[in-house]
Amino acid sequence: MRAALALLGLVASASPAFAGDGAFEIHQACVAAGCFAGDGPGFPVQIQSPGSYVLTSDLTVPDPNTGGIAIQVADVALDLNGFAVRGPVACTGEPVTSCLPAGAGDGISVIRDGFVRGGIVRGFGDIGIAGGTDTRIADVIVTHNGGIGIALSRGASVRNATVTFNGASGITANTGGGFAEVAGCTVRGNAADGVAATAGLIVDSRFQNNGATGITGGAAAGRNVVSGNGGASQVGASIDAIDCNQVSSVVVCPP
Repeated sequence: MRAALALLGLVASASPAFAGDGAFEIHQACVAAGCFAGDGPGFPVQIQSPGSYVLTSDLTVPDPNTGGIAIQVADVALDLNGFAVRGPVACTGEPVTSCLPAGAGDGISVIRDGFVRGGIVRGFGDIGIAGGTDTRIADVIVTHNGGIGIALSRGASVRNATVTFNGASGITANTGGGFAEVAGCTVRGNAADGVAATAGLIVDSRFQNNGATGITGGAAAGRNVVSGNGGASQVGASIDAIDCNQVSSVVVCPP
């Protein structure tokens, strides 16, 4: 899960723009023609070569069935650089009861072994960020997407994320027998579970006012705050408490 990213050399392209550190730039103005070699015109921006990429403006996607950025190769680092990748969807209610317009576009999708950090993903028809095997996600805000906020696969991790008001669970981790990690996150007001993880580690996070269970699945959990969620219980019965968790107003510690 913690394998180092193999950031390979930059590939040649016809007329790419480079940031000061040599990363490939992605910005709204380049999308119409394609931002670099392998990226066709229009959305989603398609990344098909390993390397470093950076947003240098907000990206605005016009409809809920279109994705924002699709990372289609391993060993890519994407720095959102404080900018937003936005679609047209807005969700209402706490927890969410409706997200419109409906659609199937993902904000950012990563096939595997990627790193996404440092910005906002908002308003897509389906998943905010879909992190494939061994993908790392950090320091993001993911909100008002019609489906899951952040979907993790085997070996993936998310740290220091704010995941709010999405139309399904805030975070899911379907690890296929592997391991995933959720740490230092705030997960609030999503329509279904706060986090649903088949295996892995959930620590130092807050799960509040989600529509179903705060923490559920088969993961280990500790040092979390879980309150106001709408399920029959705040923490699922199969969660392995490895340290104390504050559940509603009660601190619950393992025996």
